[in-house]
Amino acid sequence: ADVQHSIPRLHAIHLHRLPAHPLDPKNLQPTYLPAGFRYSAMVSSGQEPFKLVFYSDDQFVAITQSKAPADRPLPAGKEVLVKGQKGVLVTGLKGTFEDGFRFRMPKEVLVRPKGTPPTEPIRIRGERVSIPYDDGKRLTWCVGDVKVEMLANLSVDEMLKIAESMQ
Repeated sequence: ADVQHSIPRLHAIHLHRLPAHPLDPKNLQPTYLPAGFRYSAMVSSGQEPFKLVFYSDDQFVAITQSKAPADRPLPAGKEVLVKGQKGVLVTGLKGTFEDGFRFRMPKEVLVRPKGTPPTEPIRIRGERVSIPYDDGKRLTWCVGDVKVEMLANLSVDEMLKIAESMQ
């Protein structure tokens, strides 16, 4: 069954609050993710590259955007089409994905009684996402003068669905 999961627009609002970015203040983001995926991190210092990270229990997607060189070279790999543009897919990658955080929200954040706010700051604990993989894939393509690279341990079909949804 084909399940579509929409990413909450809250993330888009957060992206628009970034300082001016050399690529574009409205960076590309996916409108589709497989069911069960969560937003983990956005990495940008106002410089390039710009990265979005999503994960589920044992799968991940990291999408990096940077300024494409004038000649727009793509790495060696299998040629694919992304939104009618030439892209390259590299398969058989192995490693450990360690980017982004899983957050555990304290009860007092999730259920807050009416009345006086807490006197102590509420701490939200996070742990580093660490997902070993031996079936990784990297999909690379250009959108205008932006080079987009997606690293994931998903099926090729799922990666292409995510790439096609980038806006």
